[in-house]
Amino acid sequence: MGATFTVIQFQRQHVGNEPGSFDDIEPDVPFVGAAKEFVFDCPHVDPNEAACLLFQSRDVGHRRNILQVNGIEVFGGLPVSPARDSWNGNVLLVERHHQLREAGNVLRIEARNTNGGTTGDIDDFIIDNVVIQYKTDDGRLHGVFNVRSYGAKGRNDANDDDLGGILRARDALDAAGGGILFFPQGTYVVNGTIELGPNTTVLGVGTGSVLLTDPNPAVPRFNMLRVRGAGSVRIRDLVLDGNRTATTEPVGPGNENTACGIFGTTGDQGQSFLSIANVIIRNHHRAGVRVFGPANSDDVYDLNPNEVDVIGCRIHDCGSRGVILTRATRAQIAGNVVSNCTQAGIQLILSRAAVIDGNVIEDTRQRPDTRGGHGIGVANSFDYAIVNNVAIRNTRWGIVASGFAGAPPPMSQRYVVANNFCRANTDGGITLDPSTADADGNPTGIIHASFATVACNVCTANTGAGIHTIHAGYVTVQGNICDGRRVTGEAGDSTGISIVASRNAVVADNVLVANRYGVAFFGNPDESPNLGEHLVGGNVYDRNQEEIHIGEHHPPVGQVHERPPSEQWGGITLPVKPSPGDPQRGVDGALYLNTNERRLNVYADGAWRTLQTATGPSW
Repeated sequence: MGATFTVIQFQRQHVGNEPGSFDDIEPDVPFVGAAKEFVFDCPHVDPNEAACLLFQSRDVGHRRNILQVNGIEVFGGLPVSPARDSWNGNVLLVERHHQLREAGNVLRIEARNTNGGTTGDIDDFIIDNVVIQYKTDDGRLHGVFNVRSYGAKGRNDANDDDLGGILRARDALDAAGGGILFFPQGTYVVNGTIELGPNTTVLGVGTGSVLLTDPNPAVPRFNMLRVRGAGSVRIRDLVLDGNRTATTEPVGPGNENTACGIFGTTGDQGQSFLSIANVIIRNHHRAGVRVFGPANSDDVYDLNPNEVDVIGCRIHDCGSRGVILTRATRAQIAGNVVSNCTQAGIQLILSRAAVIDGNVIEDTRQRPDTRGGHGIGVANSFDYAIVNNVAIRNTRWGIVASGFAGAPPPMSQRYVVANNFCRANTDGGITLDPSTADADGNPTGIIHASFATVACNVCTANTGAGIHTIHAGYVTVQGNICDGRRVTGEAGDSTGISIVASRNAVVADNVLVANRYGVAFFGNPDESPNLGEHLVGGNVYDRNQEEIHIGEHHPPVGQVHERPPSEQWGGITLPVKPSPGDPQRGVDGALYLNTNERRLNVYADGAWRTLQTATGPSW
């Protein structure tokens, strides 16, 4: 920590009530009246340290005169002069509660009468060579801009101009080409947006640094932090509180883009890096974090950069999405806890190369007459992974791995949904739903190539299907556990894995427990041409009402069975039918064993045929 000084007043000045009363000893001293205020700056000041006020005075007659710094009396006041014809040197202490700041400090000197009044026999005296010596914030000298040094107080008082001090610190940071905008412990009431420029780090001390929206109903709703096309912006270790219960809803068009915690737009040029980490974002009328990327191309592979990280944050009680990124080109949303938000806990739209990893999303609400309410939702995006997340008690799906957000095809492609846990979600655990509609809102029935893997997830106690695909093509559903039992423990009435109007799906090596159907295939070729061509096998079924169900209009499904691991194991395990008659439908090459009629059947050339020995039936 260093020290420096500011010269506040360097010319002798006569303060008092009688001009010319010092003509005999100081004939040229300027007369300034009964009171004088001196505005001064303290560049790089550390407001948490005391300072010294040094000055000379002459003919101060009593102690009732006023000496204030930033509206607060300086202890000791103006010392009484020993004689009229001699100068008195003074050193007074300016304490922490005077809150010295980088700019706009005020020294007030006022002459009073012997009773401290402002009328009658007012004292006359001379002040000269006023200097303040103070300690500097070494961090500030190395690019740290303490908002308190610029006038923000952090006292949770709407009458303080905290926003003004914050913006002054921000402007100084921008003028320096970047740095750290530092919020010491305190609650800073703000009534407008704080826009961040490039090379800016917003830093607090954790839960003790709170930015709180002003509850004044006359204040229009605003986004608390705004990033507009700025690269290398980091937001760390503080609380952004939208004060939702004490403020009014935003109104008018575009209100999804107002009253967010952090709102970012890049413009078509894009931005290089936005990082949000260890931030509590709560009680905002709209999204906790909402970032729009560049629209320079309709092809996401040609978009300019929009790199966003949201890591280790707690986002809750927001009136819109917890995190929503649109046109992100490299995003990492990891390790966050998102609860009690609306429409989606985490949403990704028209993006590429994203990882959604290790988040907990719970209790997402749905607005009336909308399709929202999901834990995680991704639409029209490419080359992404949704892994290691926990989605609990969301109003609709736990995870919508591929959805429709109104953008034209192509729909989402090349993605992995793995190692997630989905429990007690109303519509179901995980869905792949790239369904599209025509201009009138009617479903097109088109099956969109997904090239997706859904693997090693645990879906339990969901009201709807554990895993569901509709209008999706080229999908592997493997190694998952779908337990249909309700939270109360009774068996469910849904489907473990539901493949609807889809094409080229492999459903293998899953564990399916206590569902109405273990695996079900639905769809009508008249509505979705080319559906089917599925393969199912290697699954474990326990306490399902029906293990494999094929809907009325769905074509046959191929089943695969592995070779035995050695000759000593015997043969291949075949599906068994313990009742008379053949199954209603089959697929060429399928085998089954009818134990009631003691025969082995194969489906070939459109019919079930019994394999016979030379002497008759199979045995």
